[in-house]
Amino acid sequence: ASVVQKIQQELPWWQSQIDYLILTHSDADHYTGLIRLVEKYKIKEFWFNGDTSNQSPQFQYLLRLLQEHQVAQKIVKSGDSLHWNSGVSLDVLWPETNEPNKERNDFCVVTRLSWGQESALFTCDLPGPQEAKLLQTGQTVVSDILKVGHHGSKYSSTADFLRAVAPKICLISSGKDNRFGHPNPEAVERLQRAGCDIHNTQGDGSLRLL
Repeated sequence: ASVVQKIQQELPWWQSQIDYLILTHSDADHYTGLIRLVEKYKIKEFWFNGDTSNQSPQFQYLLRLLQEHQVAQKIVKSGDSLHWNSGVSLDVLWPETNEPNKERNDFCVVTRLSWGQESALFTCDLPGPQEAKLLQTGQTVVSDILKVGHHGSKYSSTADFLRAVAPKICLISSGKDNRFGHPNPEAVERLQRAGCDIHNTQGDGSLRLL
């Protein structure tokens, strides 16, 4: 099913607006699904790290769509946040700077969603060295739920990072029979050692936490 179809399953049929749409970075597997969302829904605000260097026709089309649909664009970095009256908060933890280089994963947007006593950490494709730098900033990363970094790549989800996050539930987003071999057995073993309950879209399909 497409991204739009999945969203339609979760939103009321009359819902035509998405308040905030976040692009973690400009790799194709992270932005292509957003194109149909911008075509289908009224997007109030688009958050990204400011990197528009990807010259692929699809990515440039997405940028044009945002302009044509007059979507407000916000370049975000560590320290930016959203707070709702309901008590829900979204904090941007990474990147520290809005000066991306050719290593797009290094500057992907990491966010932490918290509500009540619960929280979820979304680590995009952040590699191990950048996980370490994130920990050095002293920001709160401990979270009940971890969206596992880089689809379960062996170069993310380091033991030190997992100890700091201390997740109870780990969610891996990876395609069936993907050519990268995600999730990597070494990464899965680290997640198991961390004691989290692991769920993978590759075997479980869409993941919904109730």
